[in-house]
Amino acid sequence: HTVILPTGGIHITNDLAVGLRTPFNAAEEMKVMYGHADPNQIADTELIDVAAFGEEGRRTVSRQDIAEIIGARVDEMCQMILTEVKRSGYDSLLPAGVVLCGGTADLAGIKAVAREVFQMPVRVGTPRDLEGFTDRVSAPAFATSVGLLRWGAQQAQINLTNAPPRNGHNKSNPLGRLFGWTKHLLPE
Repeated sequence: HTVILPTGGIHITNDLAVGLRTPFNAAEEMKVMYGHADPNQIADTELIDVAAFGEEGRRTVSRQDIAEIIGARVDEMCQMILTEVKRSGYDSLLPAGVVLCGGTADLAGIKAVAREVFQMPVRVGTPRDLEGFTDRVSAPAFATSVGLLRWGAQQAQINLTNAPPRNGHNKSNPLGRLFGWTKHLLPE
């Protein structure tokens, strides 16, 4: 079952920009540096200096206000996911719980909010067992992309194993396999 829900981290940033009357790029920076999905975990005395919209200079906002805005959107996102999972009929088929992926999964407090909404275990998905550029792609923002690439590579390997050599390309030669696999994808 696959569904695309019309909400994500960019909506949190937009909510912050509108709610706190600050430029979008300042709202994104605020979300990344000071964001928290659970306002109950933030002291109301903690203040953040932010860029003011439409004026020069800066102003101070409560970090708890930031968390209130973020928390409302995260709760809405989790409710949308839960509604879709129930609609699909898979709600009783998640014994291990929910895995959060994407850049927003890095948001502080998101697991606690998600656990409360889903009433099941929640973890943040990250790419594992990587070689090479691990420092660049080991964050939750890349979990889905890396997972899809791995799945595609596994499918390609299965197809390589089962595909007959085309145009005389040798399957034991890696370059020949790659060329043969690429040709296998193209229509005859």
